Amino acid sequence: MSSYRAYFFDETSRITSAATLDSITDLDALETARSMLLLRDDSRDFELWDEARPIRILRRTRDGHLAL
Repeated sequence: MSSYRAYFFDETSRITSAATLDSITDLDALETARSMLLLRDDSRDFELWDEARPIRILRRTRDGHLAL
């Protein structure tokens, strides 16, 4: 089991919150983070990391906003 770190972002790419997820697989951690995102009114998207290994990274525009 790995400890993942999920970072939740608002529409201006600012972190609104973070959470530690203990999951067996990357896919399980992704599904958990997606479920958590749906419960957050202040967050638009998330990044997921397994220590220094990125699992899901957000793309940002030149002005720092989230890319759609």
